[in-house]
This record gives sequence, C-alpha cells and structure tokens, in this order.
Amino acid sequence: MAIDLKSPAIVALELPEQTPFLNNLQANILKHHGREHALHLFLRFHGHDIPAVKKWLADLPITSAFQQLEDSQKRHMDKKHDGGLVTLLLLSAKGYDMLDIPSPKSVAFKNGMAKRQNILQDPPVYAWEDGYNDEIHALLILADTSKSRLKVKVNELIPEKTPVVTVVKEQWGEILENEHGIGIEHNGYVDGVSQPIYLQNEYQEYVNNTGITKWDPAAPLSLVLVDDPGTALEDCFGSYFVFRKLDQNVKKFKEQEAQIGNMLPGNMKEMAGALVVGRFEDGTPISLQNTEMDLEEFKKIPNDFDYSNETNISTVKCPFHAHIRKSNPRAHNPNLPPAEAENFNKSRRITRRGIPYDEICRNGNLAFHPEGGVGLLFMAYQASIEDQFEFIQHNWVNDPSFPVPDTGNDPLLGQELNPAHLWENQNHNWRTTQAKGTALSVDCPIHFKDTITLKGGEYFFAPSIPTIKSWEIGYADNRKSNDAASKKKK
Repeated sequence: MAIDLKSPAIVALELPEQTPFLNNLQANILKHHGREHALHLFLRFHGHDIPAVKKWLADLPITSAFQQLEDSQKRHMDKKHDGGLVTLLLLSAKGYDMLDIPSPKSVAFKNGMAKRQNILQDPPVYAWEDGYNDEIHALLILADTSKSRLKVKVNELIPEKTPVVTVVKEQWGEILENEHGIGIEHNGYVDGVSQPIYLQNEYQEYVNNTGITKWDPAAPLSLVLVDDPGTALEDCFGSYFVFRKLDQNVKKFKEQEAQIGNMLPGNMKEMAGALVVGRFEDGTPISLQNTEMDLEEFKKIPNDFDYSNETNISTVKCPFHAHIRKSNPRAHNPNLPPAEAENFNKSRRITRRGIPYDEICRNGNLAFHPEGGVGLLFMAYQASIEDQFEFIQHNWVNDPSFPVPDTGNDPLLGQELNPAHLWENQNHNWRTTQAKGTALSVDCPIHFKDTITLKGGEYFFAPSIPTIKSWEIGYADNRKSNDAASKKKK
C-alpha cells in the first residue's frame, strides 16, 4: 500500500502494512536516535572511481526507521537493552552531482547553504571553521551509547587510507543533561521541547501526560518527507536536512541574563532568562506560570499552550521577541486571519535532531561559563528547506517586525547582514507580568549579539535505503534504473 503522508501521527510499528515504508526510511527522521554520542563525518568523494564510491556507500549498514522503532520498543521493555550503532547517510547537492544520480529539485538544496547568505544573513563563508568551507559531498552520522565502541566502528567503516572518500571534517556531539536527566544545551536550558509528533504511541503518551486544550503537536508525514527521486519503488521517501554548527559564548549570555535580572524587581530576577528564551531553564513556559515547575511532580514538560491570549502589549506574558515565540509563534500570526494562523504556522515547523558539542572538556560543569568551544550542532529534517527552515530564519527569527512592529529579532538566533547597525538602534521590550497581573515593561538596551556564532553548515538530503542499496549494481545498469526513476517522478 502507499503510505498516506497527509494524516497526522499515523506511524506505528504494530501496523504490518507500514513495515515496507519503515524499512525503506532512514532512522532519526521520525524519532531521535537517542544515543549519547554521535560522530558526524563530512566526506568528499574521490572522483577517479565513482563506481567504487557508490559500492562503498551501498555497503554501509544504514539504520532503518523500522530497526530504530523496534529497538526503542525493546528498550521500553528492558532499560538495559543496548541497540548499538546507528548509521545515517546524507548527501549534499554536490554529492549528487559527483555520483551522477537524480537529485532533489529544491533550489535551496542545489545552491547549498553557503550561497543562501542573502536569505539567512549568515556570516561570510571565509569566516567559517576549517572543513565546513571545504567541498562536502556527504555527511555520515554514526551514533552509539558507547564512545569507545563508536571509535572502533569508525575505523572499520573508514580505514585511514580509504581509496574512495576523504574525511574533510570530524565533529563529535554528546548529549548534555541537567541533574534531572533531561537534555539541555550549554546555557543550561532544556532543549528539544515541542517537536512535531509522527508516531501513534508517542502521541498517545503526550495526550496522557500533557493534555491537549490549546496546542496539538501531531504532524502529518508531509511535514518531513518527500518522494525520493532516486527510485521508482513505492513508499520510498527522503527528507531535506539542515546542519549548522552554533558556537555558544556562555559567559556573555550569563552576564547579559544577570544584567536583565538586575533591572527587574527582586521577586522577578529569576525570570530574566525566561524573558529571553520563553521558558525557564527546566522547560517551564513563561506563558503558563511565573516560576519553574515543581520537579517532584515532573511527568512531562508543559507544552499545551499558545499565544492566542497574548496578542498585545497589555496581555503578553511571553515577550514577542522570546526565542521560542519568534521561531514557533504557534497560533499567533497578525499577518493572517486567526482561523488560518495556526495551520500556516504549523506547516513551517521543522523536526529538530540537534545535539550539543564540547571541545574544551567542560564535561557538563554548568558552573563554568566558557566563551566558546561549546555549542549546539543544530540539525533538522523537513519537506522543504525554503518553506520551513529558511522561512523561519528569514521571515520570523531575523525580522525585527515579527510578530509585531518593534519586536526586535530573536535575541539568540537572529542575524543581520549589518549587525552593528541593527543592535545599536534596537532595544527589546522585556515585558512580563507579576503574580497579581501588574504589567511591567523595561526598555532594555541589553542585547545578546555574539552569544551564538555560526561556524559553518550545509544542506543535505537523506535518501531512502533502497536508493542507497541500488548504487551497488553496475554503473551502467544504475544509470538505467535512475532514468526510470526520473520518468516516474515526471
């Protein structure tokens, strides 16, 4: 049967008719791989023997969505179960060109991230970290619960003198957790909250723990999957993938956070960071309460809220400029009629799969505030780079007039081609409410410029597993297969 991409939260391991679809799809798209350690290998193919490159890629032990969900089910039954290595393969547009195979049609994908500076307002490529400004053909992600086992596996897959590929960049990522075992980023804030949900069991768990009165996170597969152009087989899908290395200046962030706190009344100082992020460090949304949750009663981080009752300066709890509001305005969009706003905003969501990195041996010591060398490997899947990631960055995060005039851009991820001009002339309105509802407004000259710096990135595509396996056949035969696939797509 052909899988229905339009129905939300329909995927279940228990449905036999979905088995082919899940076996064809790479892991990590519908659900985070869940491993504590991940190695991201940026590869350049050797052009003198493309058939050998294809065979090497086809022989990689790519992890399927079916394997991942089956492993997750086993872990749910037995906490000691170790699913081992997860292997994922993503190709850049230049990688598709090198392999001479049918490529996804996205203009943004074909251009590559470096050529989208006018849209993203990124730093110039010459300022990127070495390796990211090189020509990259593929990204191989290896993830495991054991770092030592992961190192051994890498040496098996990519010998030091492999004749087919060169590793132009190695990038480690490691899960960072707070004292409650919840994933956080280096500023100490819970990360990865409010994701689109595609799986039936995850959706039911969400409903049971969080409830749905205002915000329904269920998402159709069309939000993250597109037809794979590399095969004529049914139920073979891929996904566009955005990778960005974001370096964090924790010291400056904490200093700016403290300065805002000093401008607030004594009983509200702890809200300073929440006014920047939109959530307290433990994930509590500022829209729901003015203090952090009671973690003794912790089940699930609250997420059942929208901004429908926070549409003007007299009613707002979560500032218009707060990071989670700028990047996901939920049901509030003054540019659209209320009946359309929520559906439109939901159609822009991305499926985040980021992981922190630590290159200075901070080792989870949150009392140490480094000025760099730590950060987040931002990764996200989507069905359209232009309509999802780039739209969010350009039309929401970077736009100082969204969602309302004089909002300012996102204090964390907002960028501007001339940042000095932007920040020298912009103040955020750090507005909240006290417990009794008394409005407080502080016109604050403090900004968070340079607390996050892009070190490099690229656009990729995650092909289906049948497409990858098809590269093992002869070069001429593979060309015939690809021609058939191209005709099917037309």
